Amino acid sequence: MLKSGKDLAAAAKAVNGEVKTSDLLARDGFLNDFGSLTDADKEMFSLPLGKPGTPLTVAGKTLAFDIKERQEVNPDEMKKSLESFRTEMLPAKRDEYFQAYIQEVRKRMENAKQISIRESVLNELTQRIG
Repeated sequence: MLKSGKDLAAAAKAVNGEVKTSDLLARDGFLNDFGSLTDADKEMFSLPLGKPGTPLTVAGKTLAFDIKERQEVNPDEMKKSLESFRTEMLPAKRDEYFQAYIQEVRKRMENAKQISIRESVLNELTQRIG
């Protein structure tokens, strides 16, 4: 029905569904009652305003949609967000890299019989400190 030019409200009424309006969604967004919309991202973010999208099944429910509003990316806001994201993510990525490095060095040294780690002693020390 949607592809034949009927509007979303008429299609919903025909199948005893309901029409809901969501807040603006970001890519990889989450929609109440449906969950993640990753599979619909490409179409949702390229579809002309008011044109119905291809219905899809998400979380066992059929989602028929159209786009009422689109907010373009503001380059200045994007720069601010990128800097903030970088500031938040950098320490975690450094820690992740450092932990991987430590694990690799530990494995090489254990294999070369340069060190021997007694897990029971290590766990006991960790418990005393924690």
